[in-house]
Amino acid sequence: MGSNSIVAISHSDNLSGSPTDLNEKSLNSVAKLTKKAIDKSCNFINLVKDKTVLLKPNLVRSTPPNIFATTDLRVIYSVAKMALDAGASKVIIGDKPGWKKSARSVFGELGVDKIANLLGVETCFFDEDQLLELDLPASKVFNKIFVPKTVMDSDVLINLPKVKTHIHTIVSLGIKNLHGIVMDNQRLINHRNDLAYKLVDILRVKKPSLTVSDCIWPMEGQGPLNGRNIKNFNVVVAGTDVVAVDAVTCLIMGIDPSEVDTIRIASAEGLGYGDPKKISIVGTKLTRVKRHFKRPCISAAGVYSNVLSMEAGVCQGCLSCVRHSLDRLAFEQKMQRVGQITVCSGKHSFEKPELLPAKNEVWLVGDCASETSSKSLIGKVHRVPGCPPHIYELYNSLHKEHFDS
Repeated sequence: MGSNSIVAISHSDNLSGSPTDLNEKSLNSVAKLTKKAIDKSCNFINLVKDKTVLLKPNLVRSTPPNIFATTDLRVIYSVAKMALDAGASKVIIGDKPGWKKSARSVFGELGVDKIANLLGVETCFFDEDQLLELDLPASKVFNKIFVPKTVMDSDVLINLPKVKTHIHTIVSLGIKNLHGIVMDNQRLINHRNDLAYKLVDILRVKKPSLTVSDCIWPMEGQGPLNGRNIKNFNVVVAGTDVVAVDAVTCLIMGIDPSEVDTIRIASAEGLGYGDPKKISIVGTKLTRVKRHFKRPCISAAGVYSNVLSMEAGVCQGCLSCVRHSLDRLAFEQKMQRVGQITVCSGKHSFEKPELLPAKNEVWLVGDCASETSSKSLIGKVHRVPGCPPHIYELYNSLHKEHFDS
C-alpha cells in the first residue's frame, strides 16, 4: 500500500425509484451516482479492461416486502454495465446467501436474474460451484477454507456490500460482505465473539480490487435483517481499500471505525487502512452526509414484556440468535402469541430455580445453556442446540411449537 488510501463519497439530493425499481429513469439516476464515486476512487478502465470481473453483492436472503436488506439491484446493474462498457472480457454476479439458503432461489426471488438478463452477464451460484480447498497460513481461526473456484479464477473482485448496522458486528459493510464466499459447512463455526477474526481471515483469501458500498437506502437499528431503512439517503462510497471504505462508511454512520473489530484487526494486520488520518476522502464532503445511525442492541433482556431473557456468561453468537429470533417474531406480530417464556443463554447456575416464573415455558439456547441449566430446571424444557445456533433457530423452534402444530 501507499502512504494512504483514497475513498470517494458520492451523494445525490434526488434519485428516482426504490432499490427494486428497474425502469430506465431509476437505473440511470443510480448509474450516474455510482459512476461518480467509482471514477473518483480509481482508474476503472485500467482495473477491468480485458479481465474477468466478479461482482459480489450482499444477497443474504429474500426479505419481507418494504425491507431492503440486500444490495440495491440498481447498484449491481450500474457496476456490471460500467465493467462491460470499460471492456471487461466477462462479468459475473455471484454470491452464496445465508445458511441453508439456495443461491439459485434467492437470486430469482430478489430479481438478480433480471439484471443478468438485461445486460447479458453471467450469474454464479457459489453453492453450486466447484470448491477449492485453501490453506491460510496467517489465519487466526481457519485451518483450511473452501472457496468457490469462480472467486479464485476471477481477475477482478468487486465487492458490493449493503450498508447496514448489525447486532453482532455493529456494522455490516465490505469486510462482512465477504462472508458470502464461505459455504454452509463453515458458516456457523467461529460465529461467536471470534467472528471478527473469521471475517479478517476470509479477507486474506482474496482482497477485493474495488469496494462499492450501497448506502442509498441503508439500514439502521436492528440490522442486518430487522432494522429500519433510511429512505433516499442516496450515498455511494467507493475505494480500492476495503478497510478504508468501511472506515469512511462508519464515519458517515456516526460510528468511530475503531469501535468495529473487523476494521481494527484488519488495519492492525496491514490489510488496509482503518485510521481516518491515513485516508484521503474525495468527492462529496463527509460533513454533508454524516448522520447518527440508530445503534443495534444485541441483548434481549427487558425488551419484550412476555420474555424473560436470562443472559449469563453468554457469547455474542447465542445473544445474536435470541435477539434476531425475537425481533423477527415481533416484526411478524406473533410475539404475544407465544405466551410467557423464559429464554436462558450462556452458563447459568440456578441455585434457586423455583424463583423462575413457574408459568413460563423455558427455552435453553446454545450448548452452554443446555449443559449447565438442564440439571437445575424441572418441568418441560425446550433446547435449541448449537455453538452457536443459527440466528433464526430459536425463531424456528418457537414457530414449530406454537404455530405449526
